[in-house]
Amino acid sequence: MKKMQTYGFTKWLILLILAVFCLTGAPAYAGPEQEYKQAKEALAQFKQKPQLHKYRDKWLKHIEVFQKFAAKYPKHSKGCDALYQAGMIYSDLSEISHLKRDRRAAAENFEELLTRCPKSSLGDDASYYSAETYVKLGDATRAKNTLVRGIKSYPDGDFQPKMKDLLADLGGSLPAEKKGNTRNEEGSVSKVSANKDTESNTNSAILSTKVTSSESGTRLELAFPSLPTMNHGEIPSKNGSGRRLYFDFKNTQLPPETKRDYRLEDQRVKAIHLNPLDSSTVRVTFDLTDKAGGFGLSTQFAPASTIIEILNGREEDRPSALASEPPILADKKEHKKDDAPPFPMNEGMVEGPGLPVVESAPQSDNAPTVAKAPQYVPNEENTGLKTIVIDPGHGGFDIGARGRQGTQEKDVVLKISMKLKDILEKELGVKVILTRTTDKFIELFDRTKAANEAEADLFISVHANANPRRTYKGVETFYLNNSSDSYSERLAKRENESAGRPISDLDFILTDLAMNANIADSIVLANLVQKSLCFQLQSRYDKVEDRGVRRAVFHVLLHARMPAILAEVSFISNPMEEQRLRKPEYQEEIARGIAAGVKQYQDKMKKLARQP
Repeated sequence: MKKMQTYGFTKWLILLILAVFCLTGAPAYAGPEQEYKQAKEALAQFKQKPQLHKYRDKWLKHIEVFQKFAAKYPKHSKGCDALYQAGMIYSDLSEISHLKRDRRAAAENFEELLTRCPKSSLGDDASYYSAETYVKLGDATRAKNTLVRGIKSYPDGDFQPKMKDLLADLGGSLPAEKKGNTRNEEGSVSKVSANKDTESNTNSAILSTKVTSSESGTRLELAFPSLPTMNHGEIPSKNGSGRRLYFDFKNTQLPPETKRDYRLEDQRVKAIHLNPLDSSTVRVTFDLTDKAGGFGLSTQFAPASTIIEILNGREEDRPSALASEPPILADKKEHKKDDAPPFPMNEGMVEGPGLPVVESAPQSDNAPTVAKAPQYVPNEENTGLKTIVIDPGHGGFDIGARGRQGTQEKDVVLKISMKLKDILEKELGVKVILTRTTDKFIELFDRTKAANEAEADLFISVHANANPRRTYKGVETFYLNNSSDSYSERLAKRENESAGRPISDLDFILTDLAMNANIADSIVLANLVQKSLCFQLQSRYDKVEDRGVRRAVFHVLLHARMPAILAEVSFISNPMEEQRLRKPEYQEEIARGIAAGVKQYQDKMKKLARQP
């Protein structure tokens, strides 16, 4: 009887435990929501560790997590979100690796989201970023089609304005719908009339051509009513004919009066030919010498033009930005002790047989007169910086900001820049070039052009800040990127006023091809300069506010092929700081603070270079 009672008690205890287990659920199973949250948290932690971003395997690990999640939960909303995350990670990776396959992989993940999850709340986001990726791949037609589909499929999406702006920048428009159009169950338009502009069926003519040659490259500039789609490739050498590069411009006509043959016989190019390939394509062919190397591409939207530049090919003639190209992102295990440091590649590199595509500034007839620094003998042990370009902001009729005492920004920053030049040359042993040494106006885009032609390692633009609120004071440093706050946007607008033209979303997207290769280093440089400049001033003056490092779209930083920053050294609109800016000793401290940051940056780069 006692055994029966014990058995009964044990039975009821087991049943009670099972009931509680069923009600609370198994703690070991997290569920899709928790799994997705954990994956997002791991990704966020990775993004906060820029020192790991140079290793490709780290990126692929997170991509794999989200792709497996999407495959595991194909019908769950988080499975759709995971496809978006995979696309964004590939997109971020492509800005460091600059491999076409990474851009294509990004677009494929976005497209899979749009196909599998047409009602996803991220559909408009994926449409925009997919189109942006196609622009970077040079497929404007597919970009426009993706935008048209996204605009119509997600009328209430928060990316509607950005999609419409990008479509307009691409020269596209929404097609008119035929009567009786209906939307299918997935919310997309089932019948629309084809719009010639959107499908890129209309032809535009080449308006003009311009050929120039310099020590660094041979350029052909083509002007259009609107930018056409372009493909390029190399024609292999046959029977000693030499290398030939071709560039095919789609939906383009060649007017009869256009010059079709240029006989150059310079050190890189023998001849340039323009000929119709078919009824809607113009082929531009470069006959190259054995001294020619890769080529550079630059696109301008106001006015529409494409610049092709053939670069030097021999090691002693090739610009240092190409000659010292570090390797593509790779796994940690691929880096050996004698290898080049695993820094990201310079932007513009594309897959192909040795054809680096370097985004360059548009050709200008008003290039600045660059003041050359005295020649110096570099230290053979110096594996760091060799050439730095310092840009004193404004100049000439463009006075910049003005203080209440009449102090002009253009004068102050020129004095600071000249002091900075002396310090860098003496203490770092580097070559320093000033974009101006006198009170002279220089176009903003010509400033970075001078840095590119000088093959500079760093570009630093020096400015004095201003704000209608005269209580604003302190120091802040900027790097080039989309602005995330209205303050930075307003400041950038003021500094950009002398650019002479607005910048579109598409212009900024294409400028990414020059910018993002160096953005990680620009951020490092900006932080070091900001920290050292604040330390230098705060140790000697009261009430010096550290306003931190910010990002903004400064035209003067566009097209730079090297790490580039803009330092706002003090507020000329603040009475106290204006008075300080007028004094040579304060200008000297500012110069020393910036120089200290540059020195720290050089030391950091050397340390990374020595790592096995």
